[in-house]
Amino acid sequence: MKKLVIAIAAVLLSITAFAQSDSERMAQTAFNMGNYADAIELYKAAITLESDQARVSSLTNKLNTARSVYRSLNEGLSSYKNNDINAAIDAFEAVLAHNPNDTVAKTHIAKCQEQIANAQKEESLWAEVSVSQTKGGYETYLKNYPAGKYADQANEHILFMNAS
Repeated sequence: MKKLVIAIAAVLLSITAFAQSDSERMAQTAFNMGNYADAIELYKAAITLESDQARVSSLTNKLNTARSVYRSLNEGLSSYKNNDINAAIDAFEAVLAHNPNDTVAKTHIAKCQEQIANAQKEESLWAEVSVSQTKGGYETYLKNYPAGKYADQANEHILFMNAS
């Protein structure tokens, strides 16, 4: 009977140990895939299953990192949506510092860099048009940037030139 109790206890301990390591492994996988909300919940579950204080501390650190990365990703998406490109890039770079394979952060950094390049091209064209001050120049600007930063000014110049 004593051997049976010991065997049952050993099985229960191994099941608990497997569940603990499995929860952590699943949390790490979710984190690596960029599923930070899932990683957070899985790290919480792993912490509740753990009895070793050193492991609890390690898991808590991983949980806090997942929370921080999740916040950074959401800040980046919000900044991107609000057209605050530099803040978006900073937030996405913070994500990549912890998860270099995060595809959402990489994709949005590329989109941000594209927006910066387009804004620089627009500024450059407007500078040329402003110097030349020709109807053709303003029309070229409007053709390339119909809703651009200087579209209203270009339209006003064209209207003035047509009235002259």
